[in-house]
Amino acid sequence: MIVKPCAEFRADFPDDHIEEDGEIVRFGGLNVAEAIADILVGFGCTVEGIAGDFRGWWCGFRFEGLALIFQLVDLGDHYVFVCEEPLRARPDYDLFLHALLNIDSRLKADSRFHDLLWYSYANRPGESPSESPVTGELPPISKIKKKRGLLGRLLAPMMARPQID
Repeated sequence: MIVKPCAEFRADFPDDHIEEDGEIVRFGGLNVAEAIADILVGFGCTVEGIAGDFRGWWCGFRFEGLALIFQLVDLGDHYVFVCEEPLRARPDYDLFLHALLNIDSRLKADSRFHDLLWYSYANRPGESPSESPVTGELPPISKIKKKRGLLGRLLAPMMARPQID
């Protein structure tokens, strides 16, 4: 399985970089990050918020219970999108791959986004970009073991006990 969680693309959004008296008040890309957050909500994600600084914009979100973060950087003529990869040993790691594929298909379907190409984190010299963030077969979401939350782990012993009348 080949996973490329970094993307570069162009987007048709107004420049939202703000400078006052030679000082940067807000770095650009917030409107693109908000549009991607809306795309995430469109396929069932819960968006936890967007925050930014001089390194770009971050958005925390959940897909099928899996907590993820993306970063978006405005480079002027194009954007860089990076989705932080969870540990591959997690039983619900494949949810990350499904999230990437959903993001890819939704960005390609949105006419505001263009020239979407995916890369690995390292973006090694000579690495060829991919049209898709994931190459290989995935199990259906229904077959992926979802990690229990804290409450679920605490209640698990009680749920496993036989009922006594």
